Amino acid sequence: MSYPYGQPPHQPGYPAPGFGYPPPAYAAAPGPYGHPPAPSGGTGITAGILALLGGLVSAITAISMYVLAFATSESSLTNGAVLATGARRRSSSSSSSSGPDIDIDFEFAGIGIVWGLIYTVIALALLIGGIMLLRRRNAGRVTVIVGCVAFVILSVLMLGIVNLISGLFALLTLILAAVGSTKRWIDAARMPAVPAMAGGYGATPYGY
Repeated sequence: MSYPYGQPPHQPGYPAPGFGYPPPAYAAAPGPYGHPPAPSGGTGITAGILALLGGLVSAITAISMYVLAFATSESSLTNGAVLATGARRRSSSSSSSSGPDIDIDFEFAGIGIVWGLIYTVIALALLIGGIMLLRRRNAGRVTVIVGCVAFVILSVLMLGIVNLISGLFALLTLILAAVGSTKRWIDAARMPAVPAMAGGYGATPYGY
């Protein structure tokens, strides 16, 4: 049987002439141009923002500790000065009873300074780490995790409703910074960009 132009029509179940090779198979689910989709940065960005907010809270807490320590020390010095100038008008028993109170005030002032220094270090860790995390730096992720761990420990030691609520936010920040999706989002920023037509595969113009 003769066919026009000497070419038989295409039969179902057989590859069309000139198209005998199967299309290439991809190892991962393709995204645009056949490449895997980029990891989402939702957890990393949220962790970075929460870290910055936690750094601001820690800085405010540190300042309040310094103010409290300064006010306590000033009160102790004032009481000591009044005690010294009025020593002639007071009995020896009254002056000796005021001494331990002044020593306790100075002790509280020293504790306030120590807590202020601790919160200052945490504030710097969260602020610097949060900025670095938003810039997709793994060192920032680690710094945020360390700062959050310290913040949670202090929140447990300093019992109080406000401290516990702040500790819960620090725990949430810690979880978001430590999850694998945040790590993949950071690692993706260091990978070289793959050309859209790498290897000759992907979308081709004009239907070829």
